[in-house]
Amino acid sequence: MKKLVCFIVIAAAAFSLVAAPSYADEYSGRCGDDIYWSFDAETGVLTISGTGEMDNFGSWNGYESPWNSFREDIRELIITDGVTSVGNFSFYLCVNLARVTMPDSIRRIGICAFESCAIGSIDLHEGILTIGSSAFNGCFSLGKVVLPASLTELGDGVFDSCKSLSSIEVHEDNRAYCSVNGILYDKDKITLIKCPEEYPDPEVSVPDTVRVISRRAFDDCNNIMSVELPDGLKTIGDSAFWFSSVLERVNIPDGVESIGSCAFS
Repeated sequence: MKKLVCFIVIAAAAFSLVAAPSYADEYSGRCGDDIYWSFDAETGVLTISGTGEMDNFGSWNGYESPWNSFREDIRELIITDGVTSVGNFSFYLCVNLARVTMPDSIRRIGICAFESCAIGSIDLHEGILTIGSSAFNGCFSLGKVVLPASLTELGDGVFDSCKSLSSIEVHEDNRAYCSVNGILYDKDKITLIKCPEEYPDPEVSVPDTVRVISRRAFDDCNNIMSVELPDGLKTIGDSAFWFSSVLERVNIPDGVESIGSCAFS
C-alpha cells in the first residue's frame, strides 16, 4: 500500500512539472522573427529586445499582442537597440503605460501603437521615418512633442484626443513638416495639420499660404476663442472645429470650396 501511495505522489509531481506553465513561459516569448519580449510582473516593466521589426498586431486580424491579457499591468516599456519598429497596435489600450524608452534603431512607429497610453512625454529621436495613424491617439497626459528631422510620413490623427498636448514642434531641418507657434503644418504651410488641444493662445491667425484645414485640425481646442482664416483657403476638413467649446469666431473666406461634415459641430 505504501508503495502505491508513493507511486501516486511521484506520478502527480511529474505530471505537474510537465503540465504547469512556468513563469518564463507566461511572461516571455517572441513578437517578431528575431524579436523577443519579457515582462516583470513585480515592476511592471515590459522589455522588447532583438534585431529587426516587431510583429504587427490588432484584434481586427485576430492577432493580438501576447501581453494583451495583462496590458493594464504594464507601467514601463524598454525597447533595446536593434529593434527597428514598433508594430501596429503593439501597446494599444495599455492605459497605465507611462514611461517609454526607445532606441535610436527605431525607424517606424505603427498604427495605433501607443493609443490610449498614459505617456507624459516621448523622445522621438532622429532616425524615425514614419509614424502611423492614431499612433498616440488618446494619450491624455502627453504634454509636448518634437518631431525629428528624419520624419517623412505622419499618419492621420496621430495626436487626436491628446487632451494635455500644448505644443507640436518640428526640427528645423525636417523636409516634410514644420511648426509655427506650436501648430503643425506641412513644410510649405499649404496644409494646417494639427493644432494641439491644449494650445494656450485664445487667438490663432492662420498663415496666408494655407489652403487646407485638415480633418480634426482644431478638434477639442478648448482655449481657442478666435481663428482667423486666410483669404486663399479652399478646404475645411471633416470635424475641423469639432467640440471646440469656447470658440466664438471663425471667418469663412469667400473662396472656400469645400466644408467637411461636422466641421463646426
